[in-house]
Amino acid sequence: MLKWRWRAGLIALLLAFGASSVAWADSDYNQALATAPQGISLNKDNAILTVDTSGYSSSAIVNATNPATPGTQIAMVNNNTYQFGSIWSTDENYFDLTQDETASMWLYFGNQGTQAADGMAFVLQNDPRGVAAIPDYPTPGKAIGETLGVWGVDMARRQGSVDKLAQTAIQDSWALEFDTNRNASTGGKAAGYANSFDIGMPPVHIGSNYPGAGSSYIRHVDHGLPVLGIIQPDNYYYGLNHLGVIADESQPNFLSNGQWHHVTLSWKAATKQMTYTFNDKDPQTGAMPTGGKPNGHA
Repeated sequence: MLKWRWRAGLIALLLAFGASSVAWADSDYNQALATAPQGISLNKDNAILTVDTSGYSSSAIVNATNPATPGTQIAMVNNNTYQFGSIWSTDENYFDLTQDETASMWLYFGNQGTQAADGMAFVLQNDPRGVAAIPDYPTPGKAIGETLGVWGVDMARRQGSVDKLAQTAIQDSWALEFDTNRNASTGGKAAGYANSFDIGMPPVHIGSNYPGAGSSYIRHVDHGLPVLGIIQPDNYYYGLNHLGVIADESQPNFLSNGQWHHVTLSWKAATKQMTYTFNDKDPQTGAMPTGGKPNGHA
């Protein structure tokens, strides 16, 4: 099939936070609602999104409080620590890969800079599980941060196959990640801890690939040390092959900086190519940012 679900709606506003305290989370959450740019009504009979997804999702549709953007609603992914949220398009609002398609949305990642939690991902998927699609976490209800709710689960230290790792991700999918927390452990203490996908990457970055494809992952081997003279089996941990990277090392907090960010995705059916442009609109005016150029595109 060529009709994939998508995690975000046209001109939808998405919130995600990584809080250090409840008081901070409440303050930043209120700030995000009060500064929300113009969006659309999401909670209606013909809604383009659904929050009725996995059984432990924290997502919800909430109202913006900015008087300058009346009628705007927001898809709140999470608003506190240790939360996982998922939001998917409804069956009637699929992304048809046989046609040119464009999707755009506003995103908010909190204001914790390089101390932010994990981030968000936009996903196109045709997983048989539909809106219940989620990585195969070892403990139901306990998400692993570096997966961002889409990538494979690197928790089996003796598992040496990239294809088997990919089987734990959302299948038949393409993901664009907005990563606000660097996972870059290496060496003897990396295997089995799901904390290595960002090896060699800037601390904060945007990138894409196919979660269910083995080619998206880079295997690293830890040969370990003999124990009582006995050679131990190899341990494995994995990096993620990030494509179309957008980063700004001069501004390492360019995602979780207390600002709303706009992203536009454009699919060309003839060339089978997806491009994405970040920070291509000013949240106050909706116009191209000052200088006429967005922060990045890929």
